[in-house]
Amino acid sequence: MLCTDVIQQELAVLETAPSMKEAALAVSRIQQAMWDKVRSETGRHSIRWDLLSVTEFLGTPSAARRATRRQLAYGLVEVLEPLAALEVRPDDYRHAREEAYLIERLTEQLVDKLRLVRSYYPLGADAEPSPVRPNYLLTEAADLMVSHAVRTIIRQTMRNKFMATAIYGAMTLPAEGARRSKDDPFAAVAKQFMPRFRQNAMEIAVAWRKVAQRHGWSDVFEMQGATDMECAAIAIVQAMRIEAKIFGVYLPEQIDLNFLALLTQISRAGLEVSLKDITSAINHEDGEPYLRRMLERVTSRSLPLESDLVMLAALHLPVPGERLPIQAANGSCIGSCRSRQEMLSVRSILAGELQRLPGECLNRLMAHMTGDRFTSDGLDALLRLSLELVIGLSRVRFEPELEVLERRLANIDTTGRVAKWLDGTRLPSDIDEMCIVLADAL
Repeated sequence: MLCTDVIQQELAVLETAPSMKEAALAVSRIQQAMWDKVRSETGRHSIRWDLLSVTEFLGTPSAARRATRRQLAYGLVEVLEPLAALEVRPDDYRHAREEAYLIERLTEQLVDKLRLVRSYYPLGADAEPSPVRPNYLLTEAADLMVSHAVRTIIRQTMRNKFMATAIYGAMTLPAEGARRSKDDPFAAVAKQFMPRFRQNAMEIAVAWRKVAQRHGWSDVFEMQGATDMECAAIAIVQAMRIEAKIFGVYLPEQIDLNFLALLTQISRAGLEVSLKDITSAINHEDGEPYLRRMLERVTSRSLPLESDLVMLAALHLPVPGERLPIQAANGSCIGSCRSRQEMLSVRSILAGELQRLPGECLNRLMAHMTGDRFTSDGLDALLRLSLELVIGLSRVRFEPELEVLERRLANIDTTGRVAKWLDGTRLPSDIDEMCIVLADAL
């Protein structure tokens, strides 16, 4: 059933003076339907009609109880607040139509690479949901984040004479709805436009680091930029933070905006080759040595972002037996960098993911222990991931993150068996038995 149909149906239920339980359920379904629409690019464009229906309902002498109407209004505000913050206001720029076309085409090109990575690992019948929040780069949230970034960079840093004459002046926009041809305006200007966009994106990344360090990486919504580049960088990260909240995904606190420039450099064909190489190597008959060689090959022949993207996705494959082992991802990070600091800089996406997973597991474990209970399968997946991290990650590179998680795992089991295992050989073969002991203790 479409979200719009759900909202109209539940509003009709509220008109009939239902019981408190029925009203609460109707409000919950309306709020969920609104969030489902906000979490998709197409739904976001059409949600105004649903919001109008809810607003009209709140303005009528309905039979719904006051508490029900208050909860519905609260949910409406929750949806409107982030949408208002992300609203793009039109202006009177002379080349607004050409600029809008350029933003759309460039965004489409960059997002296509992220969608390729996601579509290569479709969720099938054997899929198991991840016990932790998904990384933003593996979700539709990344598409919208890239869209905000492209629009901000072009509108705030590229409205100059070169763009007006060499780019927009040379473009003949296609008729609305026309099929793309060899004479695509974007293809005609890309060679001139892309180097300048890439340079501005790199300058935005540098400006973000400067302003974030000046503010001590505090709340981005409290930051003030000293230059146009800094203001643009703050606007991009603010939009990314809002999208991360809407989608409920993980976005690093110290986000590196260099991924925007790197997305313009990696090729779709290169990504496809790397994806095939890694997936074929995970369960290859030659085992771990072959996988290690393949990871080294992918890393050496491609940009860090390309290899990190495919390994990040392989690390979160929906079918457990097909996932890239934690130990293999850890080895790839260590093999290409000499220190923790260099690793987190050069392999920022993959190393950053390995760095955040212990804390994510710990937070979910604590939530389970305080009442937000997992199912037995979900708890098993969480414990298994936690133990794989403790066993597979380097003590030298990830000690700050692992120490707290390992201590918590040891404390869960009062018999001391898990602590003894973790102080011993840390063999992957121990994971099954440790999971049983920890699950029983929980």
